[in-house]
Amino acid sequence: MKLLRPAAAFELPLLLAIVLLSRLLFLSPGYGSEDDSWGLILNAREMWATGKYSFSRLPGHPVQEYVLYCLPEGLLNPWFCNFLSALLSTAAAGFFYALLKHFQAARPFLWTLVFACVPMVWISGTYTIDYSWGLCFQLGAFWAVLRRRLLPAAVCLGLAAGCRMPAGAFGLVLLPFLYEGNLKTWIFRALRLGLPAILIAVLCYTPALLRYGSAFFDFYTLPYPSIAKTAYKATFGLWGFSGTLALLLFPIAWRNATIPPALSQATALCLLVFGLGFIVYPHKSAFLLPVVPMIILVFAVSTHRFASRYAPLLFLLAPVYLGLNFSDPERGATPSMLSIPFRAGNETLFVDLLQGPLVMEQSRRENRLRYCQAALERCETLPNNAVVLCGWWTNQMRELALPQRHFAELRFDEFLSPRQLMQYHSANRPVFYLDEIDRVNDERYGMVFTAQWAKALDEN
Repeated sequence: MKLLRPAAAFELPLLLAIVLLSRLLFLSPGYGSEDDSWGLILNAREMWATGKYSFSRLPGHPVQEYVLYCLPEGLLNPWFCNFLSALLSTAAAGFFYALLKHFQAARPFLWTLVFACVPMVWISGTYTIDYSWGLCFQLGAFWAVLRRRLLPAAVCLGLAAGCRMPAGAFGLVLLPFLYEGNLKTWIFRALRLGLPAILIAVLCYTPALLRYGSAFFDFYTLPYPSIAKTAYKATFGLWGFSGTLALLLFPIAWRNATIPPALSQATALCLLVFGLGFIVYPHKSAFLLPVVPMIILVFAVSTHRFASRYAPLLFLLAPVYLGLNFSDPERGATPSMLSIPFRAGNETLFVDLLQGPLVMEQSRRENRLRYCQAALERCETLPNNAVVLCGWWTNQMRELALPQRHFAELRFDEFLSPRQLMQYHSANRPVFYLDEIDRVNDERYGMVFTAQWAKALDEN
């Protein structure tokens, strides 16, 4: 670890260069493995066409939506849109380095690399989604609060909420740093931070509120995942395998950390606020990203020799070693020769000794893109008035189909209720579904009906 101590004057520039380069290596293919990433691009195109605000997914993520809308069409390509996330991820690492210096961590260069190498932190900085954007603004607000720059902190918090509404809850995490023994002063500072932040967030969402009214407060409801899947997202999905092992040292590190009470209180608040939020809506590992810098901060200032010596190594190995993923040639990663498959519920998973989460994410993106391109080739044989039920492939299918004129009359739908399917049947519009989407559509409406009114595209 002594090699990771460059001269002080070069630490931050070198660190930012390393983090940015690590993201640049993984900006392709496509806009990412999440359908929401492709939805952001389609949404930008819709706003160009209509001149009106529209959300990419409820309840809206206006900061990123506005930025993509303002890009010239030539820059709305996968590499550049993913590059924006890489820049924000690099800026987040810079803010984290400043936090480590403030709390006098012994090895800020090393611990910033640890933060940047947490699998979900790294991955979220390589594709078009707002996770790294929100995390950057949250850490910017944290740094500004420590410097008693409350207006810049409020701006950052407001923009974080404008990226993703729950991200604004990070303001609660910062409240302990505003208290210095006087309750009235603390309340006044909290108002100076909170009110401008709320105002900025409201301004971000005002176009959505004006256009959609009360429907703007809605959000997509999905079936609650199994306990095993939820536990995976909170551990291996966020931290990787060896990173999860490092977390076992966290209670020891915290007990031996020489940190101000405010940091200890803020860490507990962060775990409580975002942990409860994840329990309520546990569909993405990235929803827990705000807890990552707080946990790494505690490790960094800990005086426990074993934890401070071995935790960094475990964290740094996490993105490149021992990955876990779906064994699915369409939406999962491709296993290597040294993979171990196993069943968990209705899913076939595998642990891979050669591939970590980072390489697996790239494999997922490639496999998803390959499947959609193959599905579009099959769509070329469909009648012009056909409907394709796409589920989680919807936005990617729509975006890939845009340059091809012969798909102009073909309709790509995310989900279809029994009533909608019957209406298409009555109108003599054949409906086809992509692989597994009949089951997903049935689960969406709690009925078994899709295969009765639609055909599998693979069988066409």
